[in-house]
Amino acid sequence: MWSISAYTLSRALKHPPSSIDLEPDSSSVLRRGGTLTRGALLAALGHTGPGVDDKFPLPNKQALFNCLSQAKVFSKFDLKAGFWQLGFHPEDKPKSRFCILNTHYQGKVMLFGLKTTSSLFQKAMCRIFSLIMDHAFVYIDDILLFGPIEEAHVHLLQQFSDIVLSYGIMLFDKKMVIGQKEIQFLEMKLANGQY
Repeated sequence: MWSISAYTLSRALKHPPSSIDLEPDSSSVLRRGGTLTRGALLAALGHTGPGVDDKFPLPNKQALFNCLSQAKVFSKFDLKAGFWQLGFHPEDKPKSRFCILNTHYQGKVMLFGLKTTSSLFQKAMCRIFSLIMDHAFVYIDDILLFGPIEEAHVHLLQQFSDIVLSYGIMLFDKKMVIGQKEIQFLEMKLANGQY
C-alpha cells in the first residue's frame, strides 16, 4: 500500500474546488527567491493542456550522438522537481481533476503519471532552450551542454545561466557537473565527441 504525504499532496495540488466557484485561485503562482512564476514556463509551452497529446518526440541516443562530433567540454544539469516547475493554463486545470478518499483535487502544476506529461515537458524545455540547442541536449529534465573549446563553453554557460534565471528554472545543485573533458550523461560516458 502506498501513501502520499500531506506535503507532497499540497505541493502539487490545489485545494478542492468549491461547488460555487471552480476558478483556479492565485496560489498557483509559485515564487522562489522572488523570481519564479509558473507563467514564465507556461508561456514556453503555449496553450496545450494536459489532455492534448501532441506527440512531441523525446530525443533518442542517436540524436545525442549526432550532436557530439566536435564536443570536447561538457556540463550537465538536472532540474529540481522537474515536472512540478511547469504549471497548467488556468482553463486546463479542471482537466487534471481526480478524487482521493471522496475529496476532489485538481493540479496546480504538471502531474506525474499523465499520458502527456513527458511529451509536454520536453516540448517546453526545447522551446525554452531553443537559443542554445546547437550546443545543448535536453532529455526531459536532464540537460547536457557541450562545446569544442573551453572559451566557447564558458560563453554557452553564461547563455544557459541567463535563460535559467529569466525563466526561474530551479536546478538541482548537487547534480551539476561543469566544464569536464568526460562526463556521465544518461548512463553513458561521453568524451572527445564519442561515447
